[in-house]
Amino acid sequence: MSGYRSVFRPGLFAGQTIVVTGGGSGIGRCTAHELAALGAHPVLVGRKLAKLEATAAEIVADGGACSLHACDIREEAQVKATVAAIVAARGRVDGLVNNAGGQFPAPLAAISQKGFETVVRTNLVGGFLFAREVYTQSMAEHGGAIVNIVADMWRSMPGMGHSGPRAPAWSTSPRPPRSSGRPRACASTPSRRGGSPRPAWTTTTPTC
Repeated sequence: MSGYRSVFRPGLFAGQTIVVTGGGSGIGRCTAHELAALGAHPVLVGRKLAKLEATAAEIVADGGACSLHACDIREEAQVKATVAAIVAARGRVDGLVNNAGGQFPAPLAAISQKGFETVVRTNLVGGFLFAREVYTQSMAEHGGAIVNIVADMWRSMPGMGHSGPRAPAWSTSPRPPRSSGRPRACASTPSRRGGSPRPAWTTTTPTC
């Protein structure tokens, strides 16, 4: 990231611990780089340790600091253990970027039940589990921010019919995931904030 200059003020996230799921590649990798450049300690989470280690090495080489945890966000026990390990090591979680997810282009008629459920578990269930655990294990005490990266499929996303069903599961509003960053069961939380950027089709290997 030599010569890189963020549009945000230096030190914006100084001293904050921010978890980035899917932090080893794509949008998550670049988000982790940005957070580290702004003073945060990003915690990279993902299934593939090699990718996490590669991104962590890049961040350290750029003068930042980070840590990493291998975790399958679809597995509740793993999510609980991972968040507990992060809190034990860092003391608290200040933010979560729920970025991990994925889908594959295919007509609905050709998608198996296993393929459909895999997308739902990764893109919906995994995000819910991580949001719930960072809240219950840390943010309930001091507040924090949760950002969910969601697919912009409201103006059509051809070949991605398995991503559309996520919307009703989040809420009954016409465009539900926008507010999904706010842990719903916790109506009165200390200074909790949420948001949901909505990228459309995105390459899996962007250059930071």
